[in-house]
Amino acid sequence: MIKTLAVDFTDGQSIYPKLRTELNSLELGVLVNNVGMIIESARFVADIPNEKEINDIINCNVMSMARLCYIVLPQMIRRQKGLILNIGSLAGAMSTPTFTIYGATKVGFYSFITCYIFYPN
Repeated sequence: MIKTLAVDFTDGQSIYPKLRTELNSLELGVLVNNVGMIIESARFVADIPNEKEINDIINCNVMSMARLCYIVLPQMIRRQKGLILNIGSLAGAMSTPTFTIYGATKVGFYSFITCYIFYPN
């Protein structure tokens, strides 16, 4: 069975209680973290129109992945099975002199996921 949950990850912390309830009611086999955004009009930090844009991209690109892993990992560890597939961007593996906030969030994404490649039993 596949279940899709539609949420706006820029909404900050308010979305996670609902997601926790929904996800913990399922026996999850696979979680695909494939969310991301870029501020196309702001190639450089000084071009970002307001602080909300910075919060939105961090909430969407980094916080969402970390929080969803935090929600689903305990049940997968308990069952000793499950897969989390985190899909990132090449911007996390190389320098991005333009779109600096986007590149920085993707570096954070890659740094986080490498911690969970091997989970000791």
